Amino acid sequence: MVSNNLIVQIKDIFKSRDIDRYEELKSLAQQLLNYLIELKKKYNIYTSVNTNIVLHIMERFTREKEIYFYSLKDSFLKAGYVCSSASKLLLNYKPEIDSKVTQIMDQYYVLTGITNCDEFSCGSYGTNVSGYNAVVLDDDMALGGSSSGASADCFFGISDINIGTDTGGSCRFPANLVGYFGFKTSYGTISRFGLISYAHSLDTVGFIVRDVSELDKALKHLCVYDIDDSCMVKVSYKPYEYSGKIKVVIIDYHKMGKEQQNYINSISCDNRFEIEYLPTHSINTEMLTVVYEIISSIEFFSSLNRYNSIKHSNLDFVQNLDS
Repeated sequence: MVSNNLIVQIKDIFKSRDIDRYEELKSLAQQLLNYLIELKKKYNIYTSVNTNIVLHIMERFTREKEIYFYSLKDSFLKAGYVCSSASKLLLNYKPEIDSKVTQIMDQYYVLTGITNCDEFSCGSYGTNVSGYNAVVLDDDMALGGSSSGASADCFFGISDINIGTDTGGSCRFPANLVGYFGFKTSYGTISRFGLISYAHSLDTVGFIVRDVSELDKALKHLCVYDIDDSCMVKVSYKPYEYSGKIKVVIIDYHKMGKEQQNYINSISCDNRFEIEYLPTHSINTEMLTVVYEIISSIEFFSSLNRYNSIKHSNLDFVQNLDS
């Protein structure tokens, strides 16, 4: 995995609180901007880079003891940026408002860039990209999808938290490919106001992170009730606290690969875990997949029709997000 020395040095200067290092920090911030632009050109990680990142870093230095960075999938509205969900259908669309997620994150984090993704978040490998080229590294390694740009940002160690969407694995799968953590939030716990949806009944805000403690920090801010998202539930975020054995449910052990079986066997003797084995017929996984495909496909084509109407008329984008 790639270690990002620029980010480490910038964070160290913030922690030192040494005002004499102001010019050094400014130089590092400019190097970071140049680095982000290079990643955008070379690997198509971002659809847009925060060209004001130097200013934002220096502003934080005058009032903050620490600095955190985040990337945002090209599915969330961000005022002043092209927000297209990687589709030519919305390639020139620039919103005048921020999504709820963006509003919250900008208070505590500095944006690195808007990350590339599968078109309308519909894909698993990061190669279904219409408006921009696919996110592929030098060795032609695809980084998964649909949140492919987010996984690449994580791979290069840039942002503390990479925000994507997860409908059926769009953060968890690409996170797995880069060896870090993918997290799908429970439906209705984080506002999706200002999100270009793929399947409204299934979409959730998702994350790809290098350190789960960073995820904990972000969730404390983001898990707030928002009246603008009609599907939200009123819950408050509570950090996970270990209070007993962790229950691990295994479905059809015999169909697992040898490495998976060996891992399960190794933790079965660990007193921290309680292993429960279920036969395949106890949960109809095939039926779950069929139901998912039906719902997601119907809602996806419904969304496409809505976005096409927005492009060719004067319909308001925001008014159509939650309808």
